[in-house]
Amino acid sequence: MFNSDTIWATIAHYFPERAQRIADYEQQFGTTIGRDKLTVLERARRARPFEIEDLAALEQATRPDYTLPVFAAPGTPWVLPAGAFRSEGCGAS
Repeated sequence: MFNSDTIWATIAHYFPERAQRIADYEQQFGTTIGRDKLTVLERARRARPFEIEDLAALEQATRPDYTLPVFAAPGTPWVLPAGAFRSEGCGAS
């Protein structure tokens, strides 16, 4: 709900049906979820999405249960997820 434009762009890019569902609610209720009065789709168009290369993790985001390994296999380097330790944040300001 309190996502940045980059987060909305990422959601709209990888999960357009989910972004559209929220946009439909905004239209149905005659208001936006952001105080700036921009719709989630307008906010998504103002930014570039994160480039997510870990397709297994991206697919995991659509599942209700976590199915990926918790630990990296021996000899496999652990890689930070897209967006980690960036200035993106969420929550009420």
